[in-house]
Amino acid sequence: MTRALIAVIAALVVVLGWQSCRLHDAQIALEQQRTAAETATAERERLTREASEEARDREDRHTQALAELAAQHMREREDDANEKRAAVAAAVRAGELRLREHWTCAGSDGMPATGAAAGERDAAAELRADAAARIVQLGAQCDADIRAAQAVIRGYMELMGGWH
Repeated sequence: MTRALIAVIAALVVVLGWQSCRLHDAQIALEQQRTAAETATAERERLTREASEEARDREDRHTQALAELAAQHMREREDDANEKRAAVAAAVRAGELRLREHWTCAGSDGMPATGAAAGERDAAAELRADAAARIVQLGAQCDADIRAAQAVIRGYMELMGGWH
């Protein structure tokens, strides 16, 4: 009986030792899985942060490119409008461009004003030339604004990869 008891105790020691090893192995595996999960989480957070920073940088570059495009068109707008204004004013003064009849400052009865001094006629002609030039300048600025808006939209669409 003592031998049987020793054999049972030995068997229990062997089983407990074997279970202890399995428990230790399971704990190691669990720790490895926990470490792998933490590493994966850290890697995911790093990749997310990098993607976010890249997206912000790309957005900043797009914004800068659109701002430069708009500024360029605004400079061109002013230059073009001022050139057209000067050209129209010079052409009217030189007689190369004639204004429509309703710009000729007729008298109150619809007939050309008579008796006006030469200086008054010259001043009125100068005012008409300046007014016509300003109107042309405003039209040129409006045309340039439309072209600039269209260019900004085209630039935005190109930066964003096309129409969505």
